[in-house]
Amino acid sequence: MRSAPLLLPERIGERAYDSYRIAAIDWLDGVIDVAEFERNALIGFYLCLAADAVPRFRRALMSRIGEVDSDAPRAKARGSRSRA
Repeated sequence: MRSAPLLLPERIGERAYDSYRIAAIDWLDGVIDVAEFERNALIGFYLCLAADAVPRFRRALMSRIGEVDSDAPRAKARGSRSRA
């Protein structure tokens, strides 16, 4: 039987939205391309779900994060384009 969630669903939802919003802002500002936007948004969402997942689902999410993160080549060194 599953115990009570460690995190409120509302908090998980807020953080999932925040990860999407931050990725969208970076994309709109030209800091990242659309592929990096999608990758950042998905990874942020999966991490939010993993924060309160049962162990089996957490392992599946972490595996998916690894797949998403390794799918696309890194076009430029991170941090080479700044928002400032």
